[in-house]
Amino acid sequence: GRSVTHPWSSGKEFLAELDKAYGLTPVKNAEIRFKWQCLCIRGEYKMILPHVKEFLVKQGRMKFVRPLYRQLASSKMGAEQAQELFEKKHLMYHPIARKMVKSDLEKIKVKKSKSGYATAVCVGVNVAFFLLSLL
Repeated sequence: GRSVTHPWSSGKEFLAELDKAYGLTPVKNAEIRFKWQCLCIRGEYKMILPHVKEFLVKQGRMKFVRPLYRQLASSKMGAEQAQELFEKKHLMYHPIARKMVKSDLEKIKVKKSKSGYATAVCVGVNVAFFLLSLL
Protein backbone atom coordinates (compact mmCIF):
# COMPACT_ATOMS: atom_id res chain seq x y z
CA GLY A 1 0.00 0.00 0.00
CA ARG A 2 0.83 3.64 -0.07
CA SER A 3 2.37 5.34 2.91
CA VAL A 4 1.64 8.80 4.22
CA THR A 5 3.75 11.08 6.37
CA HIS A 6 3.59 10.99 10.13
CA PRO A 7 0.17 12.16 11.42
CA TRP A 8 1.69 14.87 13.58
CA SER A 9 2.82 16.85 10.55
CA SER A 10 0.67 19.79 9.50
CA GLY A 11 -2.99 18.72 9.71
CA LYS A 12 -4.14 20.08 6.36
CA GLU A 13 -1.23 18.54 4.46
CA PHE A 14 -1.80 15.25 6.23
CA LEU A 15 -5.49 15.26 5.30
CA ALA A 16 -4.55 16.01 1.69
CA GLU A 17 -2.09 13.10 1.68
CA LEU A 18 -4.65 10.76 3.22
CA ASP A 19 -7.17 11.76 0.59
CA LYS A 20 -4.64 11.31 -2.20
CA ALA A 21 -3.58 7.89 -0.89
CA TYR A 22 -7.03 6.48 -0.16
CA GLY A 23 -9.42 8.53 -2.30
CA LEU A 24 -11.74 9.39 0.59
CA THR A 25 -13.43 12.52 -0.78
CA PRO A 26 -15.23 10.89 -3.75
CA VAL A 27 -16.42 7.87 -1.71
CA LYS A 28 -20.19 7.39 -2.03
CA ASN A 29 -20.68 5.31 1.15
CA ALA A 30 -22.59 7.69 3.45
CA GLU A 31 -20.95 6.47 6.68
CA ILE A 32 -17.39 6.88 5.38
CA ARG A 33 -18.24 10.12 3.63
CA PHE A 34 -19.77 11.54 6.82
CA LYS A 35 -16.81 10.59 9.02
CA TRP A 36 -14.27 11.86 6.49
CA GLN A 37 -16.07 15.17 6.08
CA CYS A 38 -16.35 15.68 9.86
CA LEU A 39 -12.63 15.01 10.19
CA CYS A 40 -11.80 17.47 7.41
CA ILE A 41 -14.03 20.16 8.94
CA ARG A 42 -12.33 19.72 12.32
CA GLY A 43 -8.99 20.09 10.54
CA GLU A 44 -10.22 23.27 8.76
CA TYR A 45 -9.46 21.60 5.41
CA LYS A 46 -11.25 24.03 3.07
CA MET A 47 -11.25 21.87 -0.03
CA ILE A 48 -13.92 19.66 1.59
CA LEU A 49 -16.52 22.46 1.75
CA PRO A 50 -18.17 21.90 -1.65
CA HIS A 51 -18.41 18.18 -0.89
CA VAL A 52 -19.99 18.84 2.52
CA LYS A 53 -22.53 21.18 0.95
CA GLU A 54 -23.38 18.59 -1.70
CA PHE A 55 -23.81 15.89 0.95
CA LEU A 56 -26.03 18.13 3.08
CA VAL A 57 -28.26 18.81 0.08
CA LYS A 58 -28.45 15.19 -1.11
CA GLN A 59 -28.58 13.45 2.27
CA GLY A 60 -31.63 14.17 4.39
CA ARG A 61 -31.04 11.80 7.31
CA MET A 62 -30.74 13.63 10.59
CA LYS A 63 -28.06 11.09 11.59
CA PHE A 64 -25.73 12.79 9.10
CA VAL A 65 -27.22 16.24 8.58
CA ARG A 66 -27.39 17.43 12.18
CA PRO A 67 -23.79 16.60 13.19
CA LEU A 68 -22.41 17.90 9.88
CA TYR A 69 -24.19 21.22 10.32
CA ARG A 70 -22.90 21.42 13.91
CA GLN A 71 -19.33 20.68 12.81
CA LEU A 72 -19.53 23.16 9.96
CA ALA A 73 -21.08 25.91 12.11
CA SER A 74 -18.42 25.37 14.78
CA SER A 75 -15.55 25.75 12.32
CA LYS A 76 -13.88 28.99 11.27
CA MET A 77 -14.03 28.12 7.58
CA GLY A 78 -17.66 27.02 7.40
CA ALA A 79 -19.65 28.94 10.00
CA GLU A 80 -21.19 31.40 7.55
CA GLN A 81 -21.70 28.75 4.91
CA ALA A 82 -23.57 26.49 7.35
CA GLN A 83 -26.01 29.31 8.14
CA GLU A 84 -26.44 30.29 4.48
CA LEU A 85 -26.95 26.72 3.27
CA PHE A 86 -29.47 25.96 5.99
CA GLU A 87 -31.42 29.14 5.21
CA LYS A 88 -31.61 28.13 1.54
CA LYS A 89 -32.30 24.42 1.97
CA HIS A 90 -34.09 24.05 5.32
CA LEU A 91 -37.45 23.18 3.76
CA MET A 92 -36.01 20.02 2.19
CA TYR A 93 -35.39 18.47 5.63
CA HIS A 94 -37.95 16.64 7.74
CA PRO A 95 -39.64 19.08 10.17
CA ILE A 96 -38.01 17.48 13.23
CA ALA A 97 -34.54 17.56 11.62
CA ARG A 98 -35.16 21.15 10.53
CA LYS A 99 -36.13 22.17 14.07
CA MET A 100 -33.12 20.43 15.65
CA VAL A 101 -30.58 21.82 13.17
CA LYS A 102 -32.02 25.32 13.51
CA SER A 103 -31.72 25.08 17.30
CA ASP A 104 -28.15 23.78 17.04
CA LEU A 105 -27.10 26.58 14.70
CA GLU A 106 -28.63 29.23 16.99
CA LYS A 107 -26.86 27.79 20.05
CA ILE A 108 -23.52 27.66 18.25
CA LYS A 109 -23.95 31.24 17.07
CA VAL A 110 -24.63 32.42 20.63
CA LYS A 111 -21.76 30.37 22.04
CA LYS A 112 -19.33 31.80 19.47
CA SER A 113 -20.45 35.35 20.11
CA LYS A 114 -19.58 34.85 23.78
CA SER A 115 -16.34 32.91 23.43
CA GLY A 116 -14.93 33.19 19.90
CA TYR A 117 -14.31 30.21 17.65
CA ALA A 118 -14.04 26.75 19.11
CA THR A 119 -10.54 25.30 19.12
CA ALA A 120 -9.77 22.67 16.53
CA VAL A 121 -9.17 19.18 17.87
CA CYS A 122 -5.85 17.51 17.07
CA VAL A 123 -6.19 16.14 13.54
CA GLY A 124 -3.82 13.21 14.15
CA VAL A 125 -5.96 11.78 16.94
CA ASN A 126 -9.12 12.18 14.89
CA VAL A 127 -7.49 10.45 11.92
CA ALA A 128 -6.64 7.48 14.13
CA PHE A 129 -10.25 7.19 15.33
CA PHE A 130 -11.53 7.63 11.77
CA LEU A 131 -9.31 4.84 10.44
CA LEU A 132 -10.19 2.54 13.34
CA SER A 133 -13.88 3.10 12.72
CA LEU A 134 -13.45 1.76 9.18
CA LEU A 135 -12.18 -1.60 10.45
